[in-house]
Amino acid sequence: MIATGERILCNEDAASTDDIEIHASGLTLETTADEESGITASHVGEGTIVIESRSNSITTAGQYSHGIEATHGGGTGDIFLRVSSTGIRTNRSGAGASTHGVIGRTTASGRLDAVVTGGRITTLGDNSAAIRLEHNYAGAGTAGPVTLDVGGGIMIETSGTGAFGIYVTRRSNGNIRLTLRNATVRTTGNLAHGVWASETFNVDVDIAGEFRVDLLGGVHIIATGENAAGVAVEAAGDDPSVRADLIVTARGDNSIMTEGDGDSARGVGVQRIGGGAGDVLVDLRGLSIITRGSSADGIAATNTGPGDVDVILSGGSVTTRGVGAIGVIASTNGVGDIRIFSRNHRIVTESTAVDATSQVTDSRGIEVGRFGRGDIVIDLQGGSIETRG
Repeated sequence: MIATGERILCNEDAASTDDIEIHASGLTLETTADEESGITASHVGEGTIVIESRSNSITTAGQYSHGIEATHGGGTGDIFLRVSSTGIRTNRSGAGASTHGVIGRTTASGRLDAVVTGGRITTLGDNSAAIRLEHNYAGAGTAGPVTLDVGGGIMIETSGTGAFGIYVTRRSNGNIRLTLRNATVRTTGNLAHGVWASETFNVDVDIAGEFRVDLLGGVHIIATGENAAGVAVEAAGDDPSVRADLIVTARGDNSIMTEGDGDSARGVGVQRIGGGAGDVLVDLRGLSIITRGSSADGIAATNTGPGDVDVILSGGSVTTRGVGAIGVIASTNGVGDIRIFSRNHRIVTESTAVDATSQVTDSRGIEVGRFGRGDIVIDLQGGSIETRG
């Protein structure tokens, strides 16, 4: 079926308790106006949203015109997105575009669950993510989890300031779980991170839960632009009775490359900010990380509240090329231990430039900073550390 020039739209009002189900296969959908997504489901009542897209081609041109959009504004209900072998392209470019490939957002208390496999997602504008999930439940207690599974040989490409490859946030207690396997993510633009998981920006809340990103083989992330990270996971909050644990793992043949200056232009960056409790774990086995740019660290793990920082490296390598670019940096500012375990892992820092102020390249293999109480353990077996320049 070809439905060129049309879109799919389904809405349920506040009085509705019905579910929304959209199953689309083999369609060609094109929209040209602002706020006209290719496939849209919106519910402000009490029901579940399901969107299944298989082997479709979706193109949009307007501002806020997403490829696939699911929005839940009710009190209860889940969102399930299943996107396979679908080509999505949002052509609005430049400032103010905000046109995402796949977006799911909810204020309901239910789960937000997406599986995106195969096909290609391309966005061209600022603040336009390929995949964006937002759990904005603001009620009491714990809301449903946010889960995202990406793979099947999918190609993700974004271009623009703040144009994330994958962007997932939440503002209530609960978990975030991102799993990538057999996927390529390529971003170009300032602050255009490859993969991002965090609490909602500009919301002063303490969130209890676990934020986790797993790379399970065949994942290749390329982020080009100032302060553009490969994988970034963050949580903030000042209540030490509220615990949020942050985890990044890698298994198998995966790679991350960043090219751009800035403290945020890291291969992997995990930060627990504020006085809230929680541990930080970075467990990377076989992962290759290359950063090119000043202050672009390979791995940065930070915890400013009560909790530990663990960095586990096995096989693989970290290479940094830039002034002040550290291979692995781990720090705490509260009560907690720092542990770095490395087995047959290689770290190389390269820099021929000289910082005009300090007159040094300031690029180190491993740096540990503890500003609170706790132990420091660095256990290195096999592998190598090389500093050049």
